[in-house]
Amino acid sequence: MKKVGILTFQDADNYGAMLQCYALQKKIEGMGNKCLVINYKCDYLSKPFSIAALKRKGMVRYILGNINAIVRKPRKKKFHEFRHTIPMTERVKKQDLKALNEEFDIFIVGSDCVWNDDITNFDTTYLLDFVYDSRKKNSYAASFGFSKMKMNMKAGYSKYLKEFNSLNVRELSGKEILNKIGVNAAVVLDPTLLLDSSEWDNVTVDLKINEKYIFVYQLTPSKYLLKIVRQLQRKTGYKVVIIPFPVGGSLKADSHLNYGPEEWVTLIRNAEYVVTDSFHGTAFSIIYGRKVYCCVNELATRIISLLELLGLNECLYSNNREFELMEVINYDEAYLKLRKEKEKSLKILKGIIHDGK
Repeated sequence: MKKVGILTFQDADNYGAMLQCYALQKKIEGMGNKCLVINYKCDYLSKPFSIAALKRKGMVRYILGNINAIVRKPRKKKFHEFRHTIPMTERVKKQDLKALNEEFDIFIVGSDCVWNDDITNFDTTYLLDFVYDSRKKNSYAASFGFSKMKMNMKAGYSKYLKEFNSLNVRELSGKEILNKIGVNAAVVLDPTLLLDSSEWDNVTVDLKINEKYIFVYQLTPSKYLLKIVRQLQRKTGYKVVIIPFPVGGSLKADSHLNYGPEEWVTLIRNAEYVVTDSFHGTAFSIIYGRKVYCCVNELATRIISLLELLGLNECLYSNNREFELMEVINYDEAYLKLRKEKEKSLKILKGIIHDGK
């Protein structure tokens, strides 16, 4: 049995970030290992009211974010409670990270945009600079969150990532970035897709919605997405249920601002239809076999790639495609393809753990 430490954005009150953290820890633990999430948060992300945060977000987003933080206190409490279901270390400060070398056999950084220097201010902790033994350094489904690396950052990333034992990213664009700095990597599934629906049922809760509904989860403002929702509602007569975070408040719907990760998963599981522009909204719709409208533009390569990989192009609504009512989606072929991709990703994950010191 190995002791594995995961480094990710475990402190983010974000459904996708929280659930991918939960999934990776569960899967590694389920392989017969001791697995803890390293409870670290870089200084750059720890100060939402700082001058650095103001510069990063801009004045409007900074002010709105701080106002919304007050409104979202009950939601924050739900995330806090869910976070406590994930085995973690005590809070670790940067100066104490090196002590973890004695505690863990293997370190895995990922999933999420852990290598995005705009988010972390190039905190090299997420490049495992504190780990002495390169055989312990690994990534799983890590992401840069961009498709082109800044010229002045190449040397810094190359220095640290060339020391990794096993590099695995969640997008093809990440693999291409690494190839350009002379590093090989594999593309693997997002951790949420490593668990099946019965495993995700363990985090669902009892929600009393006694009629059929359309669940809407929207990350960016889009008149096109709202148009699809309204057309779907007219065709079906179903009520609309939304979590209006970060956007979606303009819809006439049952709105649940303060739902946590458990309610979010439950709303997808029980929906007749899902309309979303979110990768994890798409992923969980697939896990639960929902009829999903993925309303995205051509830049949403992660969602587009997943749908194409699984042969679910009928769910892709981009370039103002005309609305068509989905009566049924045959997921049989998609699940066969997903099973093959899952086997590949799990083989890589097992290899990381087996090959570790």
